[in-house]
Amino acid sequence: MMPILNLENISYRYKNAQGTAVSGITYAFEEGKVYAIVGPSGSGKSTLLSLLAGLDSPTEGGVFFQGESLAGLDLDRYRRESVSMIFQAFHLFPLLTVMENVCFPMELRKVAPKDAKPYYSCFHIREDTRGFLYTDKMEFHVIELPKLPLELKEDCTGLELWAKFINAERKEEFDMIAGRDPYIDSAYQQLQVISQDKQKRMEYEAREKAVRDYNQGMYEAEERGRKEGRKEVIQMFIEMGQEYGLDDAAILKRLQEKAGLSPEEAAAYLEEYSSQHRLILDPEKIYQCVNKEKF
Repeated sequence: MMPILNLENISYRYKNAQGTAVSGITYAFEEGKVYAIVGPSGSGKSTLLSLLAGLDSPTEGGVFFQGESLAGLDLDRYRRESVSMIFQAFHLFPLLTVMENVCFPMELRKVAPKDAKPYYSCFHIREDTRGFLYTDKMEFHVIELPKLPLELKEDCTGLELWAKFINAERKEEFDMIAGRDPYIDSAYQQLQVISQDKQKRMEYEAREKAVRDYNQGMYEAEERGRKEGRKEVIQMFIEMGQEYGLDDAAILKRLQEKAGLSPEEAAAYLEEYSSQHRLILDPEKIYQCVNKEKF
């Protein structure tokens, strides 16, 4: 199966940030498959998704959809027709079930649940070979807009109108649909203001980028704080060891046992501490201590 989305050696660096949030990633996503991007907090998952969705452009490399670089595509149309992104803060109603949350826009328009079924699907994860259910704690609830009726009937639901509005391309279509629904009309008016005012659009994009840069900066500051704090604790440990009369070999051994350091890391900390406190340290002595089988 041919890939539908390709990453070619992409990297991304946030403004005023140390290091890269995403570095040298190459991967091919095939149509019809489900992928999971996993990793610890701050590892670049959200940044990678933003690059895939065309919300940000890579600092290096390229993202290709159906063989075409996103850099040469109409990104508004790309996001409208080919890709969508649900952010972490999507404001669910805690008192409603998953399906009730998904179908809430229909409920606002008095659409009966039976009328939602042609558009609604529920998916579970099953093992490919034996077919058993992987877990009953995870479900995917989807309303598929492409399956909505193509024609714009007089009695169409609000959800159908929104779907037509999202997929519209010509001004005449936008005007016609906005005239059918006050909520859509309000959204349309706001979009016109933003799209026609270049300054407002630039301010909005700058605010969104500033938030992402701030979050990345906070994460990196926390990482630096943890490293500095760990360094101070290790230096205090070395100082206490010397005050109690421990020799270098004993200090190195305890650094490895108590702080989880490798022999090389322990030796580097001891050498740095000793140089800062103007102690004469014999590198050959440290090397011999590190390589002893027993202290």
